[in-house]
Amino acid sequence: MNTNQLVRLCWLGTYLATYLTVSSPVWAQRRPGKPTAPARPATSRPAPVPVSTGGRGGFTAQPGVGGIFVAFGAELPKTFRYRLERSTAGTDAYVPVAETGFPRLPEQFTGRLDEAVAQLPSSYLRMPKRSLSEARYHVLRRNATTDSLASLMVIPHYQIAAGLGFWDNTAQPGIGYDYRLSRLNANGSSTPLGQLRSVTSPGSYPKTVLRLDTAYATGPTVSLEYELVSGRAPEVLHVFRAYHLRSEFEQVVASYYPIRSANGRVRYRVTDATVVDKLAYSYYVMPGDYVGNRGEASASYNVYNARPNEVTFLPERFRVRSIKDEKRLRLSWRISPSKEITSVDIFRGNDFDKSFVRIGSVGATDTVFYDRNVEPVRTYFYTLIVNTIYGKSFPSARVPALLEAVEPNYSRPENLRVQQNGRALTFTWNRPAGPITGYYLYRARNYDQVPERIGKLIDSKAATVTVTDSLPAQGSDLWVYSVASINSSYNLSPLSERVTISPAIAPRPPAELTVRLRDVGSGGHAANLVWTNQGQAAQQIGGANVYRRLVPQAPGKSAKLADWQLLNKTLLGAETNFWTDTTVREGSTYAYMVRTLGTGGGLSNPSPEARCTVAETYPAGVRNVRLLQSGTGVLMQWDAPFDPTIERLVVYRAESGKPLQKLTTLPRSAAQFIDKTPLAKKTNYYQILAEDRQGHASRNPDLVGLYVE
Repeated sequence: MNTNQLVRLCWLGTYLATYLTVSSPVWAQRRPGKPTAPARPATSRPAPVPVSTGGRGGFTAQPGVGGIFVAFGAELPKTFRYRLERSTAGTDAYVPVAETGFPRLPEQFTGRLDEAVAQLPSSYLRMPKRSLSEARYHVLRRNATTDSLASLMVIPHYQIAAGLGFWDNTAQPGIGYDYRLSRLNANGSSTPLGQLRSVTSPGSYPKTVLRLDTAYATGPTVSLEYELVSGRAPEVLHVFRAYHLRSEFEQVVASYYPIRSANGRVRYRVTDATVVDKLAYSYYVMPGDYVGNRGEASASYNVYNARPNEVTFLPERFRVRSIKDEKRLRLSWRISPSKEITSVDIFRGNDFDKSFVRIGSVGATDTVFYDRNVEPVRTYFYTLIVNTIYGKSFPSARVPALLEAVEPNYSRPENLRVQQNGRALTFTWNRPAGPITGYYLYRARNYDQVPERIGKLIDSKAATVTVTDSLPAQGSDLWVYSVASINSSYNLSPLSERVTISPAIAPRPPAELTVRLRDVGSGGHAANLVWTNQGQAAQQIGGANVYRRLVPQAPGKSAKLADWQLLNKTLLGAETNFWTDTTVREGSTYAYMVRTLGTGGGLSNPSPEARCTVAETYPAGVRNVRLLQSGTGVLMQWDAPFDPTIERLVVYRAESGKPLQKLTTLPRSAAQFIDKTPLAKKTNYYQILAEDRQGHASRNPDLVGLYVE
């Protein structure tokens, strides 16, 4: 590789490195010194393993820290899929570990990039913005191979996103593995592509020498320039810093990029924007690659920052308060008045010890600033710097703040479905309305167990979301999956509808069961049951049975549930997903469940229970009862109710202090009655009840009395 190619590769390898803004402005001047600082931490040196860069080659593997990166070649899997299988070295017991294809949507491409950054060893990389990622996705869509797209394919993250690579983080350190790659064609056939033998992690980095050429301080930053003397051009530079003779070295976030030196060699300019004025620092760098392998550390170098003019203005009573209703944070402070102050800069960061970005500037007399560009339930850190005619002050204290969650989340994912291929599962659902930022997948052993969250946040804004999972190794007859969404306020939605997965051949019960009551005339009721159509769910079953049991009206520790009773006398067909129970009675609560019968004759687990309560109904009562003495008798008149369920009217009579006695029964249309044998010289009390065919009497009847002469 000549010098021009090496420079070009270095530019490409560091294109996605994070260029962080200033953490706290300082002023520095160059003061070179000898490499004197506390001892650097020892760098572990794993046993050497062959390292392959599979960006544009064929089927290669690159051992790293915590896993092995496997590259599949240059042909993009648009009309086929790659299948990667792994076996312990020398055993030929291959099992599938990955199956990849080209992403169908730019959102999937961006999501894979983010997942790759989270999975691979930390190298202070940050993927480009969504618009740039989507533009690169469309470049890939226009090509069948990556032979002419080296700018996109030298980094493992892009290879993983395009379906050309896989990070095997389940590989155990010190154990050799064989890999086998095949191509799954659209017609169902497969084509072997190659094998790799005895790949062992962790990997190693070739001996590389980086020599410091220049170190200087300009304004709030320290710049170091290292020259590549020999060895491999680093993909990642790890920068370590210590307070000179005062602390141990620790890794810091610094930007770096390659430049051309006068002698034709590659140089790297490292910029540290988190230094403080009037302090001495020691630095050294360590080369590395994208999969976590690191080389030998460079010699350390000392830099001292100072300026002749001091600025001592510092903000006092610096506070940050959350204004939930207005969705913003309020910053307030006090500064001693001075004509030398010109303005105040406000800086914000997402981490106390990392970079801060200037988000605004106010006048010398202003003491309040509102930050509206904040997200709920996320911690921010703020600091102030006072600008004067002489320069800038030291940063103020760093104050944390958090905006409370403001948006509830009722948007649960819709139309959840699953496809099973052995132990591999592919879940698909539709994005609900609202400010949804991601999803979580939940799993339970059965319908009664509380679902547990599995995996990391699924970051997707696609209209149709697709994720993959695998069945757990521990056995279970049934697994129940569901999904919840999370919105911009970090609030979780209710769980979606459930889908069931059975590792065995045993039949699966319906995922959903509902029951609704309806009137069937003459005061009768029926319960209509509907459950998931197993035929449409592509589940092979031989039929279904419906069960019912009576639920106690006052459940408690002593209440005992009745046994399940089979309702259907003959097995329901496989395509039947409904049942009508016409034997329900008023005043009772019933529980229902369905069990499917497998083609082999075995019964499934019970489906989720569905319950209904048949309330008792009472006929309308008579109203406005009137009593008049007619000769020796008593004339009763009333307003007849308009209720077709009334079968008869029953008249009761009693004297004071005694129970009511049935006097007579009248037809439903009667509106008056004469009691010819009332109790003389006493108060007679009357009550009229309306009854239906089931014997239910009207509630709260009027009790009317009359003294008979």
